[in-house]
Amino acid sequence: MNLSEHDFIPYHADRAMPSGRALVLAPHPDDEVFGCGGAIMRHIAARDPVRVVIATDGAFGATDDAGQYARSRQQESRCAAAVLGYRDPLFWGLPDRGLEYGEHLIRRIQTAIDDWTADLLYAPSWWEIHPDHLTLALAAAEAVRRCRRPLRLLMYEVGVPLHPNRLLDITDLRARKQAAIACFASQLAQQSYDRHVTALNTYRTYTLAAGVESAEAYREMDRDALHADPLRMIRPGIYYSRDGQPNTTAPPLVSVIVSAEDPGRLLDTLDSIALQTHSNIEILVLGDPLGAALETWPERFPIRVLAPEKTMSAARIANLGLDEAMGDYLIVLEDGAMLYPDHVAGLVGMLEHRDQVSLAMRRQGAAPAIEHETGERAIRSERERLAAVEQTLRQELAAMRRSTSWRITAPLRFLVTRLRGR
Repeated sequence: MNLSEHDFIPYHADRAMPSGRALVLAPHPDDEVFGCGGAIMRHIAARDPVRVVIATDGAFGATDDAGQYARSRQQESRCAAAVLGYRDPLFWGLPDRGLEYGEHLIRRIQTAIDDWTADLLYAPSWWEIHPDHLTLALAAAEAVRRCRRPLRLLMYEVGVPLHPNRLLDITDLRARKQAAIACFASQLAQQSYDRHVTALNTYRTYTLAAGVESAEAYREMDRDALHADPLRMIRPGIYYSRDGQPNTTAPPLVSVIVSAEDPGRLLDTLDSIALQTHSNIEILVLGDPLGAALETWPERFPIRVLAPEKTMSAARIANLGLDEAMGDYLIVLEDGAMLYPDHVAGLVGMLEHRDQVSLAMRRQGAAPAIEHETGERAIRSERERLAAVEQTLRQELAAMRRSTSWRITAPLRFLVTRLRGR
């Protein structure tokens, strides 16, 4: 793999941001300064119109009068706006820690974009861990994706360092940014956010020339990139260079279709998929025996649950998965199937490096087998082999159960239980 550090992070800091009308979305009163105060000052200096929108009231955790606390936080944002040089922010007043991802929030952002005729939209990054930050990031990205005219999204960092493709030199703006941060007295009384933000901006100079002492980091993308493949945009790493465009061909997307009947077996299958060394997989689950429990699965790959109608035949259910799959290749599994971590990578490797190959099959621990022109013969052969293996296992287990030693070999009963459940 011929890569260098430059493929992951910029080694140059800009002194200006892209020109145009800028709309800044902040989850709470203070994020607009912590995350992109330097960029706002650059826009003001360039005479770019700037509007700041604060989404929530920031009143979570107020011990006394929540309304008064929210108003005091609004006044802090107004103070910071005066320091940085833009007009008072707009306050949506939504509940702190209560932002919900959905059509209402997305459409409100779309309206804000249209009202301001924005060319640039600033929002938190989708790698943030605070729920309001993450929700606003996802909603902003979807609003940009739906936009009918050119629009750039610039994600900024507050609580979690993002994967940048643009660094902004704010060395000469440090004092003003610190003065704006000082306006948020209520928050500085709880945490040394001024120290944290300064440390983050200092850390961002790691790849820059010695003369750059403070920088802000951004992830920049446009509407077309989000519209083409929003899932891949959220994945950092070798797929994206400093300009946010693919510089290395992404591995083919593999759609893994899993039939779901038994909750325990389904989780085993999902866990084995999560360990795959192939890095580009989507999972489609046919049916949902886990219900809400599936939401807590620590997914590495995007997962979609398809709910077939009760009257559907097995063939129609399978076709439902095939119709919804977006991958370059398909894998169909039953719940309970367990894959070695290199299983998908081995199959993809075989298909990618052989001409006129339509099917690759792989037994556990074995090298992939291929079939040219049609997969029917290979599928029939594999079914016959599996049937023979199952028959042999049944015979061996039946013999063991007749033996005296079976009574003291409790662990082997697990195998019997699995066979009975087939």
